[in-house]
Amino acid sequence: MKTEDEEFSKLTFEEKQELFQQLSDLLISPNMEDYIKLVDLVNFAFNGLIDNNLVNDLSNSYANNLRVGIMPFGEIPFELWGIEQGDLIITDQITDLFIESYNLVKEDDKKGTKKVKELKKLVGNIPAVRLLELMILEMNYKEDKCFEMIIDNYEKYPFLSYF
Repeated sequence: MKTEDEEFSKLTFEEKQELFQQLSDLLISPNMEDYIKLVDLVNFAFNGLIDNNLVNDLSNSYANNLRVGIMPFGEIPFELWGIEQGDLIITDQITDLFIESYNLVKEDDKKGTKKVKELKKLVGNIPAVRLLELMILEMNYKEDKCFEMIIDNYEKYPFLSYF
């Protein structure tokens, strides 16, 4: 497989623009090879347009000036569960199961799916569970089901913005 530098550096700007348009049009019914090629083209174009040293300097400056407390992952506030305080008692077991499910979904969607089902039995169909289910759909490129779930999430939980 060619690297993005080898493949795209020989193209003119107009050829890159045309290739980008062709690949973007294919996203309506993408295949994995075209999708990867589009991602590589975008990365190549991005890297050609930015000054990495400047980005690093600005990123470091931003991080140094940002003063926020980092919440420990094991302490998930009610708002992030998508529930009202008092609706459900969030035990350490539930929090641990959510964290385990989240990590498994990112690593292995089959094992993650099993853990999410286990979590769902404990807490029901709350937004935090639906978020994990949405991640699984995205990882399996089930765009139609993903879109349906996003619309359903907005209808059921209009007060939440992380869906």
